[in-house]
Amino acid sequence: AITKGYITDKDNNIYAEAEGKFIEIPDEKMQETAQYLLFDDDKPYHPKTLIFRK
Repeated sequence: AITKGYITDKDNNIYAEAEGKFIEIPDEKMQETAQYLLFDDDKPYHPKTLIFRK
């Protein structure tokens, strides 16, 4: 699937946008990668990403 995303501020000013192909990552590879993810406590995240939060 082709997907498109934006990075915006609280006033919806767009700072970056990207478009690309979504490729599903197998669970074992995602678990390898998850250790490198960083989360800020004061930022909102999509609920599906929270399973990777430590």
